[in-house]
Amino acid sequence: MKKILFLSIFLIFNLGFSDLNDTIKNHYKNRIILVSKPKESNRKAATGGYIDGKWYAWYDNTFIGKEEVTTEKFHKFKSLEVEVVGMKFNYGDEDQYGDRNLDIYLKVSDFKLTDEYGNIYTPNNYPNEEKKKFIPNIVIDNRDLERYFEHYANDKNLKFIGSEKIDKSSKLVTLDTVPTKLTFLTRQYETVCASNDGKIIYLSCDINRK
Repeated sequence: MKKILFLSIFLIFNLGFSDLNDTIKNHYKNRIILVSKPKESNRKAATGGYIDGKWYAWYDNTFIGKEEVTTEKFHKFKSLEVEVVGMKFNYGDEDQYGDRNLDIYLKVSDFKLTDEYGNIYTPNNYPNEEKKKFIPNIVIDNRDLERYFEHYANDKNLKFIGSEKIDKSSKLVTLDTVPTKLTFLTRQYETVCASNDGKIIYLSCDINRK
């Protein structure tokens, strides 16, 4: 009796699977079907740690994670949402054409950084050596400023208030703005990324940056 039941189930399964195969073949005849492997959805958020005496913010304390963070130049992210309350300017030296190199730091009161696995980092859980609430420097190059704020930040314009002043801690020129929420997304040619120690977030990775 058990053998008959087993053979019946076996035949039903195989006939059903065969019919399913025929249906798929007929429906997708002469088509190439690409199946992509999904990213791990259970990758935990990094808490940071030391490797050979050096701090790596994006280390998740696993063997595979160690190999990844020690070989990557930048750690990439899917998106960055910020509440901008001002900007800081670092006026560099003039180049041979008379142009100044200018690094611009966004002064933010809050942010949400999302990695490719869906893990979210905020000031309260952002990995840092001090293990406390932390807001990294968020940097954009002056060459990218206009196109980023005109095309990639929900078409919102920052409105400056007050006059320039010097920030006592960083010695940078600062300008306050009306609090504005902006969102920056990783796209084909622009990648939101962070330095290995987590102290700096770049709105656009520069492969030539040291």
